[in-house]
Amino acid sequence: MKQMGLNPSKIKIDKKDRPKKYASPFCMALKIPQDVRISFKAENPLNDANSIYHEMGHAIHFSSIKKQLPYWKRICISNGLAETFSIFFEGILTEYDYMIEELKLPKEYAKEIIRRKNFLQLFGAAFYTGNSLFRIAYWHENMKFKNCNKRYAKELKKSMGMKIPGAYWQLHHILPSRLMYVPSYMLAEIQQFKIKQNLREKYGQKWWKSKKAGKEILNLMSKGADSEAGDFSGLTKKDIKEYVKKLIKKI
Repeated sequence: MKQMGLNPSKIKIDKKDRPKKYASPFCMALKIPQDVRISFKAENPLNDANSIYHEMGHAIHFSSIKKQLPYWKRICISNGLAETFSIFFEGILTEYDYMIEELKLPKEYAKEIIRRKNFLQLFGAAFYTGNSLFRIAYWHENMKFKNCNKRYAKELKKSMGMKIPGAYWQLHHILPSRLMYVPSYMLAEIQQFKIKQNLREKYGQKWWKSKKAGKEILNLMSKGADSEAGDFSGLTKKDIKEYVKKLIKKI
């Protein structure tokens, strides 16, 4: 982030391993942009790296929003917009040059991490497609709770080709109360992919070394709810196809 000219110095990080500490990593924007915090509890190197990069993406986003903006433009950030920058920064862990040059990882080790992350990304796209279609159906069809399990199992069978017990939707970490969060992840994935492609075309494969790239990202983050990155109406079928094609090609 510093290489890109961004300023993560305001972000507070709690990495202490306390006995009763909440295990899942999270970012808490207590007062945007002045007080943004991250908490994580170490589990293993790869999970920790994914978590830190993802949550730092949230944190740099919230801490970069202009202080002068009205309260609602600083605070009322859509789920899709919030996840765009967290996925954007976590995704740098699939950039081979970054892994070997910046993190100094052995080449074969870096390749294996990227292979696993690419597989998880593709698996996640299939899984979240079923989740998203289920949640959209629940929202639009005013579905009765007693019919949810059957519909969920049906959507996952279509998107993944796997029989999964329908009751699983009640246990998923994105809780039933947050019915539209999963589709937001899908929108964010495609949006950040477009942003990254644009940076790569302008500043080369090692775009993370460019302060001009950082300036573009800062411009998108600083506008709060008015950010162009939060306008998903411009996404097209072509954007989606290019994103999916890229995922499949990586595997």
